[in-house]
Amino acid sequence: MRKEIVEKLKELIYDYLGKRDIDISEESLLIEDLGFSSLDLISISGNIEDCFDIEIEDKAIYEIRSVGDAAEFIERKLSE
Repeated sequence: MRKEIVEKLKELIYDYLGKRDIDISEESLLIEDLGFSSLDLISISGNIEDCFDIEIEDKAIYEIRSVGDAAEFIERKLSE
């Protein structure tokens, strides 16, 4: 299940950034490596909520630092 979540996350990030010429892994940091701003994090969290049919609390948005963190968060939400 985690692999599928990571692949969907990567697609969301590629689409959001509008480019595919970057390497995205679970270790990729959203701000430092991928260049997300605080506003980007809020915006893509809405895309993630829609894609996975989950709710991301505002404080959780800023606790998710990497693609792997996001995948772990989504896994927890889907198992609730």
